[in-house]
Amino acid sequence: MPEEALTPEKVAQILSVRPKTIRDWLKRGRIKGFKAGRLWRIREKDLDAFLSQARAEMDVETRVWLEAEVSGALPRLAAAAIDHLLLGAIDIAVLYFTLRMAGLTMAELSVLPVVPLVVFLLLVKLSYFSAFTAVGGQTIGKMATRIRVVTGDDETVDGPLAVKRTLAGVASAALFGLGFVPALIGPERRALHDRLTHTRVVALPSA
Repeated sequence: MPEEALTPEKVAQILSVRPKTIRDWLKRGRIKGFKAGRLWRIREKDLDAFLSQARAEMDVETRVWLEAEVSGALPRLAAAAIDHLLLGAIDIAVLYFTLRMAGLTMAELSVLPVVPLVVFLLLVKLSYFSAFTAVGGQTIGKMATRIRVVTGDDETVDGPLAVKRTLAGVASAALFGLGFVPALIGPERRALHDRLTHTRVVALPSA
């Protein structure tokens, strides 16, 4: 009886990754397959060999790809809460030291120029999200909740994309927060800014 050949979609379902990820692995030779006309197919024995080799080599990248799952709503909410608590503390510190340097009291806060102060604090927030996302795909909140931002192909987010995602996040917030709703209830858990920048947030495998 001929051995069954699996489609990339079926293998993706087995490994809990995206079909596009499987096709990328096939093109790169990470997993062995063959073309049936224009379509990729994978033999069961080649899939077993891929899994055995990945486990034997303890390849970190492969294990993360195999084990990473879309982040749930609670870790994302917890990460956002941690990040905004940190940023709120920075806001308070900036206001405090600005008042001290100006020789003003908290009651005289209205004396400070509002626009430059708001712009500065906004730039701090944008820089925070952009820099941490670019460095490792994780803000401090995401580190604490073990989730990470990756590209739609599950690759590392680079600097330009991190900036674009942060700016797109402003659009999600500007829509009265409605841009964040799909991240909490949608099957792909992708907010508006994830869709605009073709990124997603995944849960890291247990150590």
